[in-house]
Amino acid sequence: IKSIPVYMADNLLDKHNIVFCFSTREGGQSKNKFGSLNLAYHVGDDRLNTYKNRAKLLDALNIDNTISINACNQIHGTDIMIIEDNDTPFISKNADGIITNKKNTPIMVMGADCNLILIADIKNKVIGSIHAGWKGTLNKILINALELLKAKYDSKDKDILIYFGPSIRSCCYLVNEKFLNKFKSKFGEGDYYRKSQDNSLYMDLTKINKIQAIKFGIPEKNIFDTNKCTHCDDNFFSYRRNKKTGRQAAIACIV
Repeated sequence: IKSIPVYMADNLLDKHNIVFCFSTREGGQSKNKFGSLNLAYHVGDDRLNTYKNRAKLLDALNIDNTISINACNQIHGTDIMIIEDNDTPFISKNADGIITNKKNTPIMVMGADCNLILIADIKNKVIGSIHAGWKGTLNKILINALELLKAKYDSKDKDILIYFGPSIRSCCYLVNEKFLNKFKSKFGEGDYYRKSQDNSLYMDLTKINKIQAIKFGIPEKNIFDTNKCTHCDDNFFSYRRNKKTGRQAAIACIV
């Protein structure tokens, strides 16, 4: 889109007027470790560059770039914010997900290895943006979001679509046995981890979230994945690879 490489859910835009976008690190104007499309204010980048990057991305998505992007203060928890009133100025709160049914209200979560997940109820026109690192995945933040859709908007499983953005994958997510056991104790055995020839353990957090969603009742055909690893693909920011780095984002908006 307009010289910014991103991953778009074109079918959602064409059929339902819903923008789903996963950004990369390319196409912005941040420098050095934050090069170039850093979208986070909290990582030490020049704030003006970050502001311009956000505005440039909105413009490329054909969203009014004078609108503020709604982004929560992510704390690796399971709380989900709901935006109900377009007229109320948005104040960042501690949460790791945002849900809204309001038009022209872009919502965003950010990460540099964590799962960034976009969800939509295409019948009731509700969207959600979810940040699921290992803590959020372990504590079932995606299920929390899906339960909110059902409770507040009477969403039906067949109408819910889930999109997984770039994140660290099982090719690169090296863990130890104590860490893996946290997940085994909650989810049991499964193909969400692998053991390499030298007995190193690698986990697939995306797979765990998919398993949860399918068990919840979301049809497998309603789940989509970019299948991109942030750690081994230099087109993305990766905290595990670089420590001090920028953040890519998952942005959703009803237009």
